[in-house]
Amino acid sequence: MDYETICKYVFANEGIPWELHDTKKRDRELVTARQISIYIRYTLYPDETWLILGQMFSRDHSTAMHAVKNIKDLMFSNCEIRQKIFSYTEALKQQAKSLEETEMKALIAAKDGETLKALLTTIDKMELVAKIYCEITNNKLVKV
Repeated sequence: MDYETICKYVFANEGIPWELHDTKKRDRELVTARQISIYIRYTLYPDETWLILGQMFSRDHSTAMHAVKNIKDLMFSNCEIRQKIFSYTEALKQQAKSLEETEMKALIAAKDGETLKALLTTIDKMELVAKIYCEITNNKLVKV
């Protein structure tokens, strides 16, 4: 899931116009929404470097580190924030899962003939391997 999807979701739920996402403004609500977005991206993709994470949000690595630490601290001390971020994260995970399923179905539908042909070829190869194995081991091939 790209950072823009995460930001748009968080900003919409926080009531902040999307156009402000990459401004240098430092209003508390804007900063918090940006930090929540960075935190969610961090939790969904923990192997990403701080540098990459910061660059996604037009910030440097130390800003990304500070955002994650700040949100962790807020979640520890504020149950409402913790529940809100958990809710955002779960909703975004569901959105990503739904999108992946839709894309997979479209891919299968578009390549249905190719997929079926590849599957049948694989089955034929497996049957051939089974026949050879049975001949080598003097076993009978049983088709199911």
